[in-house]
Amino acid sequence: MPRPLGLRSVDTTILARWLLGDDPAQADLAESLLREPSWISQTVLLELGWVLHKALRLPRDIVADMFEQILALDTAIIARQERMAWAISRYRAGADWGDVMHLAASSAEIGAFATFDRKLARAAGPDSPILIETMAKLYFYYASMNAGKSTNLLQADFNYRERGMATMLWTAAFDDRGGDRPIKSRIGLGADAHLFDAETDLFARIGAAHAVQPLACVLVDEAQWLSREQVWQLARVADRLGVPVLCYGLRTDFCGRLFPGSGALLGIADALVELKAVCHCGRKATMNLRVDDSGAAVHEGAQLEVGGNERYVALCRKHFTEALER
Repeated sequence: MPRPLGLRSVDTTILARWLLGDDPAQADLAESLLREPSWISQTVLLELGWVLHKALRLPRDIVADMFEQILALDTAIIARQERMAWAISRYRAGADWGDVMHLAASSAEIGAFATFDRKLARAAGPDSPILIETMAKLYFYYASMNAGKSTNLLQADFNYRERGMATMLWTAAFDDRGGDRPIKSRIGLGADAHLFDAETDLFARIGAAHAVQPLACVLVDEAQWLSREQVWQLARVADRLGVPVLCYGLRTDFCGRLFPGSGALLGIADALVELKAVCHCGRKATMNLRVDDSGAAVHEGAQLEVGGNERYVALCRKHFTEALER
């Protein structure tokens, strides 16, 4: 067989035989071949990791030691070799080999690596060779009164926690209807939560908590009381921290006007979800009528007035308008 011209590239099988020595004859040939300059592609290293760890079920530390043996070869020529050293260290610490190889193999011209996998971002650590963009979203679940917003929030929180994922709950500081449990639904479910007011920097507070224990989700009740700036802070939580944010709140007040927080969320949220309530006529209730102690419609007053069924009635637009015209 004629000697190839130029640099020789080696296959996964060559490296596997050299490392494992499970076939003495092939292991000797592989060692002889690797005494000469050899190009080792990142795709070969990716496949080799799968063979050693997944197929042969070798312990992680042993596999990492084998990859370091390859890097130590004077004759091995590997693209972005410094990134490979980083990939091995993150793999040894618990990251998935395929994940860190995707990052290590990314071109220097690439500005960011986009993924839905938040575990990848955490496993890559702060010294990742490329910025990781986890495609988290800002959600706004909106409805009239009595549509089950808090119940939906608590169910979503339970779903995360049941799977061992950490969450962070928030609600308005001035809404004390939940008593000893800041978030409480009409069907009796409740949960503890952090409280926000006009001065709360949500991005700073959530970021600090996320640095201590990675958060899988942030859930905000009574989101209509957020300021416009706080809504943008929550958008930065999704965009920069890679943590999904689920906001639940009213869309409009007792006069049909948007709340500041709701208006901002309707403008910039990635996903808008309307939760359904029912008017007494059977139509979808979209409006919130404020009533006085006698049950008569209230036409004016402060936008901020906390209350439940004794103070507000969820109606369709037709019956809301008729009640205000009486």
